[in-house]
Amino acid sequence: MSNRKKTIWIIVGVLVNIMIAFVVAHLLDSTYWDVSLFTGILLTAGNFFFRSTGGASTSFLDHNIQSSTGVKMEKEEISLHVSPFFLGSLFYTIVTLIILLIKSFLFHNS
Repeated sequence: MSNRKKTIWIIVGVLVNIMIAFVVAHLLDSTYWDVSLFTGILLTAGNFFFRSTGGASTSFLDHNIQSSTGVKMEKEEISLHVSPFFLGSLFYTIVTLIILLIKSFLFHNS
């Protein structure tokens, strides 16, 4: 994938996070900043879960197959396929965390 396409998908990832946070804030009748970090964490974690291999869910499935069939499954190493969308979600989450920490510090000291 070219750098231009990667950059576009990173921007799309950030924009999707922003839109979902606005929708969730509207549905919960809350402010954007109240839900922005949580939606960022959930989207990043969900993307991580579905883009990685060899984690807890793979071990669980391997164990179930082995116990029902008797065939020993090879252990699969944990790996993450980092997509530009994942990077956009991660960037959004980190920036949101920094902004919320700054806001918290400024309002706490005033």
